[in-house]
Amino acid sequence: MKRANGQGSIEKRKGRSKPWAARATTGWENGKQKKVLIGYFATKKEAQAALNKVTESGLSKVSDLYSATVSDLFSRYMDFKKATVSGRDGVSEKTFQSYENGYRRIEPIHSRSLRSLTVDEIQNVINEIVEAGYSKSSINNARMVLNQLYLYAIPRGAADNNLMPYISIRLPKSSPTMRFSSGELETLWANRNFPGVDVTLSMIYTATRPAELLGLQINKFYPEESIVIGGIKTDAGKNRIIPIHHRILPFFLSNVGNRKDGNIFLNEFGRPLTVNYFSKHIFRSIKESLKLNDELTPRSCRKTGISLMVETKGISADVRTQIAGHADVRVEEEHYIEVEGRKLCEAINRIRI
Repeated sequence: MKRANGQGSIEKRKGRSKPWAARATTGWENGKQKKVLIGYFATKKEAQAALNKVTESGLSKVSDLYSATVSDLFSRYMDFKKATVSGRDGVSEKTFQSYENGYRRIEPIHSRSLRSLTVDEIQNVINEIVEAGYSKSSINNARMVLNQLYLYAIPRGAADNNLMPYISIRLPKSSPTMRFSSGELETLWANRNFPGVDVTLSMIYTATRPAELLGLQINKFYPEESIVIGGIKTDAGKNRIIPIHHRILPFFLSNVGNRKDGNIFLNEFGRPLTVNYFSKHIFRSIKESLKLNDELTPRSCRKTGISLMVETKGISADVRTQIAGHADVRVEEEHYIEVEGRKLCEAINRIRI
């Protein structure tokens, strides 16, 4: 039966597992109905029930944001926050960076409608962030962003309930990060052509955090000087000179190829390699296939790199601190890049393993 004007519509779309689309009327423009998608359903009956629930709710019109995606809501929220806070109630730049950090961590649901998400789906996203080995602050940032999105979305008709109070975060018990043994390093070098081993060795010999290495950009890579500019987390760690050991320089060059920009390290689909994908698929495959200690994690790479520097004569504590990104060595001048880069490269190349 055809629905009356202003009562929305139900349409069948081919090529979808859930072909029935329900759309609610949000208003009128130039004599035509403005509609918003409520969702897709397996049967016409389910679509009708969902549309009836919306149109019979007593609202004179449905919000234009009814099915807004997480990505769209985050963009709107950030614009709203920047436009409405000032003075004593202003939000610091560091807080906005935390929002951005948290948003990046929930990438799997960026294209999803916030309203359509279930508690289990959000819990799975949080669990994946924890399992990927992200820091406690990164995990909390992800939770904070989702909570803020719900608080922004509910009064604007983009969600009915805040699901975040039902989400639990079970952080793994903190334990000393295991490092690669010398035998395991030899195994990696002997299997350097195995998928992902080049990334693992690059992470070790730059002593970078997983997210740091995977976030490195081609336009900040200086092959002739054997350095790359990058880093995250702290003011000292950001925008610092990272020396490239001569043994891993070929890995950087082969991954860059003829490209002029973008991430240095990509996955097999030509997209930026994420920490989550590297941890769950690539690093796990390396451990299983090469029979490495199962307690090793991507964080073990940085731990191993720092340990190798400590055990190598001629690398001072100050230089180790600079390479690891614990000192304030941010880059501002080209002369500094050249001089400091040469010093750090000489130090890192003292490692002989």
